[in-house]
Amino acid sequence: MLSNKEKAILEFFIKNKGNIITSKMAADSLNLSDRTIRNYIKGLQEILSENGAEIIARPGYGYTLKINHESEFNTFLGKNKSNSMKKNQHKLDESKDRQYHILNKLLFEDEYVLFEDLCDELYVSRSTLSNDFSEIRKGLKSYNLSVVSKVKKGVYIEGDERDKRHFIMDYFFSNSFSISINKYVGNTLFLGNISFEEITIIVLDECRGAGLRLSDYIIQNLVLHIVLAIRRIRDGFNLQIGEVDTSMEGKREFEVAKSILKRITLSSNIQFPKEEAYYVALHLKVKCISKNTDDIEVNNNKKKIYDELIKILEKIEHDTGYLIKNDQQLINGLMAHFYPLQMRLEHGVILENPLLDEIREKYGYTLLFTKHYLSNMSFLKDYKVSDSEWAYICLHFMAAIERYKDNEKLNVLVICATGYGSGQMLSVRLKKEFGQHINIVDVIGYYEINDEKLNGIDMIISSIDLYTVVFNIPVIHVSVFLNDEEINKIKLFIERRTSQNKNNEKISSTILSEKKSIFKKFFKEDCFTILDKSTSKEKIVGELVNSLQKYEEPGYSKIMMRQIAQRELMSSVVFSNQIAVPHPAKSLGESAHIAVAIVKDGIKWSDDFSKIKFVFLLSPSKIENIDLKYITKAIVSLTEEDEMQKKLLECENFKQFEDIFTELI
Repeated sequence: MLSNKEKAILEFFIKNKGNIITSKMAADSLNLSDRTIRNYIKGLQEILSENGAEIIARPGYGYTLKINHESEFNTFLGKNKSNSMKKNQHKLDESKDRQYHILNKLLFEDEYVLFEDLCDELYVSRSTLSNDFSEIRKGLKSYNLSVVSKVKKGVYIEGDERDKRHFIMDYFFSNSFSISINKYVGNTLFLGNISFEEITIIVLDECRGAGLRLSDYIIQNLVLHIVLAIRRIRDGFNLQIGEVDTSMEGKREFEVAKSILKRITLSSNIQFPKEEAYYVALHLKVKCISKNTDDIEVNNNKKKIYDELIKILEKIEHDTGYLIKNDQQLINGLMAHFYPLQMRLEHGVILENPLLDEIREKYGYTLLFTKHYLSNMSFLKDYKVSDSEWAYICLHFMAAIERYKDNEKLNVLVICATGYGSGQMLSVRLKKEFGQHINIVDVIGYYEINDEKLNGIDMIISSIDLYTVVFNIPVIHVSVFLNDEEINKIKLFIERRTSQNKNNEKISSTILSEKKSIFKKFFKEDCFTILDKSTSKEKIVGELVNSLQKYEEPGYSKIMMRQIAQRELMSSVVFSNQIAVPHPAKSLGESAHIAVAIVKDGIKWSDDFSKIKFVFLLSPSKIENIDLKYITKAIVSLTEEDEMQKKLLECENFKQFEDIFTELI
């Protein structure tokens, strides 16, 4: 039987049958990580091969589902029908994400949680959850904490409250949140005798001591606003409240708020006006998802705001390219922020933001799109929201964008002569220089290159010259010691990729005459053919190799055919459904040449590719191939240019081919 995630991935392939699916597309749709998708696809490939279907990997493009025996496959599907997804299902992708969720639930929300409920909520098996708890126990052990199970009650964390707070501080508040705060707030704040960490400890102590079980996101929001309150007071701003809700006085939230501010005053010598206590109490009223809340109107309002927010984040992601619609830290942070914001608007609280001018100056675009996309939310549209308030909301988006940039790493394959020694040295240097921007998937030797190794790779960094071996993936040649020029070359590539500006990839400085010169260097009319009818792969490759023989030493054709076969054993030379680029595993030519065949009816290249219409046979030089990279880039760009492909298919002679192809260089 398939696991729940395998069922979900297979359903996605069935819905997109006939299309090429990338692991990223599946990851975005199913809210899983790229790596998780690729791991599950490997398992599915083996399972489906025994049940009438297969998932075919197409290097540089993605995967396709192919059904070989429909009845056998339908029988298999009947045995593996998936249950419909639950409305509030959390499809957390990796073990560390599940662990974070479990610890959040145990420490901030409920004392006891049933194992079965967690399995359903996280969409995992008992064995998977048991493995997660094994890791959780290891992490808790050094804090003198343990996970204990009670019959009918569930699991809970046992230990001294002080140890729990110590663990919470280290686990939830020492990393990404403090980094985000310090990035946007810490460098401009002078908190005097109190640190950001001490404020967090005070809030945690007072809330837990009073039995207020707040989520990590609400605590983070409260700490952020207290830190900014210190800045406001130091800068001479006062919190202005139109009408004070005196009914809060004497309530637990108000007393906790006073205790928090009193302790901060003792440490920082900052005197907080009474209005600040009312404001902090508003935050404390936002208790984490309370199971005891019977106020249907409140819950319905919260759901309405949540649904609106998700639609807005989807729109922002579509318009800007920032992958934030599934960022739970952003979603929960904004939801925690919205309640006190709504209270401030209803009670006429005027809250100045000491970072407003700085945000306007440095993050003006983010502030503008925050206002643009969120201003029509139902709970905001009837109020005049100040720029100070928008700047507070903007902080959440600034942190989310920073997280997106950190997570948007390029998958890199490092290639060297053997995969050891020098390759490992190069890998260490690359991690040191580009660790925040690249993920080194593997370090391999030249003869280990195959389709599986290339799957999901964004860039190849090689210590051996691979210009003569063409991949549908960018290749950067470097030395083992990675000099400054090579570092700058990699930086430039990363900047171009992350900016998503395809125009940067074009050789804009190359004028038409230079393009023509490059074209004529590699292409010859007697090595160009147009076929109206189909023929065999072997025949067309043989004819193209023979057309190059006149420019090479005797015996070239025979050796070239063997080398082309050897190269295709390494990885596919098919770049798209219509384009193949056969070439030798090592350079043979005295000079570099390219032979071309346009087959209007298409030829069968393999079982997977039955309509190849463009064959570019590359013969790199043994001596130099400096300009060959311009041609290979042009061929790669052709794979994405449907109109150019149509024009080339309409060619009637070499001159027309030259005019069209030169545009791609």
